[in-house]
Formats: sequence, C-alpha cells, structure tokens
Amino acid sequence: MYQILPNEVVTLEDPVYDLNGPTNRISEIQAVIENHLGRNLNALTSEEGVRCEALFLGVPEWQPGRLRLMLLFEPDEPVEEELSPNDELDKSLSELQRLANS
Repeated sequence: MYQILPNEVVTLEDPVYDLNGPTNRISEIQAVIENHLGRNLNALTSEEGVRCEALFLGVPEWQPGRLRLMLLFEPDEPVEEELSPNDELDKSLSELQRLANS
C-alpha cells in the first residue's frame, strides 16, 4: 500500500460526493471529507493525530492513543520496482551467501 500525497491525482470509477468529476487531486478529496466532517482535517491527518481512547473487543480497559486519518492506495497487482545496479549486486551477493551457507 502507498500513502498518497495531496498533489497526487486519482481517477475514481464511481465519483462520489461533491467531486468535480472522476479525476481529482487527493487534496480535493480531503476537502470533501473535511466538508462532510464539518471540521479541519489538519489534526486528523497530521503525524501527531488526535488524542483519544479506544475500547477494543476482548480488552477490558480503554487504550489511550491517537486517531489518524490516512488515504492509502493499494494496487490490484504489485508494481515491480526497477533494480539499480547496486541492488542487483546486493541481490547476487545475498544469493551467493545463501548458497555458500547451504
């Protein structure tokens, strides 16, 4: 999964809410969420989040922590990353070491 940044763009198969069309910046989607929540998302989307307590099934006490809202992109198929020459060398050395230890 990948965290999507505010200036990145997605095309939605089924446009939702008050979006301008199927293709939108993440910041536009965040603005729609903000409008529906009726408050600023800065605290929820920040690294610090919002202080809260949660009660989970099977846990007898409230758990203190932080609530954070994050949009994630999960590709249907994993994207293969291109290996740099150094990565390929590291991979080859790791394979040689694995064979030597066998």
